[in-house]
Amino acid sequence: GRVRVMRAVSLLTRTLALAPHTSLMVASAMDTSAEMAAQILLRFKASNALSSQVLFLIEHHMMVLTPDKKLLRRYLGKYGEDMILQLLELQKADFNSKGVRDSEDPFAETERLLAEIQSEDACLTVKDLAVNGFDLLCLGTEPGPHIGRCMAFLLDLVQEEILANTRDDLLLAAKQYLTDNQEVQP
Repeated sequence: GRVRVMRAVSLLTRTLALAPHTSLMVASAMDTSAEMAAQILLRFKASNALSSQVLFLIEHHMMVLTPDKKLLRRYLGKYGEDMILQLLELQKADFNSKGVRDSEDPFAETERLLAEIQSEDACLTVKDLAVNGFDLLCLGTEPGPHIGRCMAFLLDLVQEEILANTRDDLLLAAKQYLTDNQEVQP
C-alpha cells in the first residue's frame, strides 16, 4: 500500500541523490530523475502498479496542490484520491525535511479542503455525473465522439460549480451543447 510506495520513493530519492548533479533546468532534471527511477524500478522488478505510482510521485512532486476547491476536484478526478493524498504526503515530507519551521502549517488548508471534498461526495469524473451517454442519445443525437465531448463539458460545468449535478440541469445543458454544436437531429 501507501507505506510501500513511500519506501520505494525514499529508496529512489537516496539512490538518485548519489547520482552526479548537473546544472540542468528543473524540468530536465525531473525528466532525468523519472528515467533513472524507471530503470531502477525495472532492475528491482517492481510491479507495474508500484512503478506507475512511484513515477507519478517523482514526475508530479513539484505540482502545487493549491488550496483551491475547484482545482483540487479536478486533480482528484484526473489522478485519483489515493495518488493526490500520497503526493500531498510526499510534499509535506519534502517541506519538513528542509527544516523550515513556520508557525502555520502550509498544507492545512489543502488538507481541510480535500477532507471537505471527500465528505461531500463530489462529482470528480464523468461516471459521477447524474447522466450518462445513453441519456444523451435519448436527446436525439447519434453515437459518436461528440457524446464524450459533451460529457466532459458537463463535468467541467459541475466541477466549476456553474451547474448542479442533477439530471434535469445536466440534460438541459447537454441539449444546448449538442444543439450549439449541431449534434442533435431535428
